[in-house]
Amino acid sequence: MDTTGTVGPGICGDAHGAAGAGPLSTRVDLAQRMATRAHAHQVRQGSGLPYIVHPARVVTTLRDVGVTDADILAAAWLHDVVEDTRQTLHDVRVCVGDRAARLVGLLTKVSPFDPTPYFGAIWADEDATAIKLATGSTT
Repeated sequence: MDTTGTVGPGICGDAHGAAGAGPLSTRVDLAQRMATRAHAHQVRQGSGLPYIVHPARVVTTLRDVGVTDADILAAAWLHDVVEDTRQTLHDVRVCVGDRAARLVGLLTKVSPFDPTPYFGAIWADEDATAIKLATGSTT
């Protein structure tokens, strides 16, 4: 992870530091790189697997059921980045754009955690719901 907590080539993975204007396939690649770097050295509790295995499985699950939307796939890669690393929603927005960042924001638990508005917001958005259901299938 970038030690300054800022966004740039070190975290986004591109020379310009932003993916919003690039091709959608690039957005997914940037999200994968950002997630991989942000979750470096983290392991999943219980399994001891590298943390990045979890978002990779979420993306695979979504692709397996026919999801091809680049913003949904980018958000799937990044769904835990704000919650579990030093990266911010602004960092996500700079790297992958507004729509993917909005989905990540919906999926991010804030403290103090209140499940009613958290899950209510997710279930009200079909794209966030798809990602959330895919996260449950990989745990």
